[in-house]
Amino acid sequence: MLSPSAYDELEQKSVSELPNRVLMMVQSVAFGTLGYPTRVRSESELWKYLDVMHESRFEHDLEHLLGGLTDREFELFKRVASFVLRFSEENFQRTLTTRSSLLRALNVYRHLTDLFGDHPARIFEIGPGSGYLGCLLLDNQWAYGATDVTQAFYLLQNHLWHGLSEGKVKELAENNDWDGSLLPGRAVHIPWWEFYRLLDRVVPKVDVVTCNHALAEMHPDSLVFTLRAAREMLRGEGLKAFVFEGWGCEQWVQRSLITKQFYRAGFRLVHNDDHITVFVPEENAFSRPAARLPSRFGWPGGK
Repeated sequence: MLSPSAYDELEQKSVSELPNRVLMMVQSVAFGTLGYPTRVRSESELWKYLDVMHESRFEHDLEHLLGGLTDREFELFKRVASFVLRFSEENFQRTLTTRSSLLRALNVYRHLTDLFGDHPARIFEIGPGSGYLGCLLLDNQWAYGATDVTQAFYLLQNHLWHGLSEGKVKELAENNDWDGSLLPGRAVHIPWWEFYRLLDRVVPKVDVVTCNHALAEMHPDSLVFTLRAAREMLRGEGLKAFVFEGWGCEQWVQRSLITKQFYRAGFRLVHNDDHITVFVPEENAFSRPAARLPSRFGWPGGK
């Protein structure tokens, strides 16, 4: 697994090779402005990131966002929460688990299963935070890739996914030799310095890109690049979508501007409510794959 010192050394090597414009892009506007801690010096500090960003929302989200859980969702929730508890006891000697962050991730997972049912798809996540959507997907044998600009969250993701998948994580911070494939039950983890070179190297082909509570908190140039990269990832036949819940804090970037950038990147908005937002590549907005989508999304051709 990746240590803070190893991550810092690899990051610093890339920093020395990249121009300032790129380094400016990869700063989290929200975290930087608010002074939120984003780095650790040892693995023992990672417990601080196990259940953050949604600490006071659990009861409201359970009742109003999800409207309760199905039996299957509850079993999945317990399974991942139990894993996090064991992970915390073994790695931090603390009796900690997750509930608020995991519940928000379960909302996204619910909508992905609405779209793909029992046929796990290829998902790429930008800014996974504490990493629980990845845990849910890996636990159910979906193919998963992710990137993050924040050292502390990136390290937690690396450690959690290694533990849950029993080491089935390709860590591109350590070895960037990758053919772009995403495989069921396995994760590909991409540090920011490799993600921002992605278009010049290999672009993975995926079915869904997701970015939750972060779009409005990016540097504007990073937003433009992210949507361009997502557009390339979503090329191909079949159902393709950019799915997310939560735009992020709009103090810095308004959702109207984000929507405009989606359209400039070649996406079309097909659904938006308090539960989920969905954009699709413009060539798919009225195509046959849309007929596979649940009618409650209000997509063209929904059954």
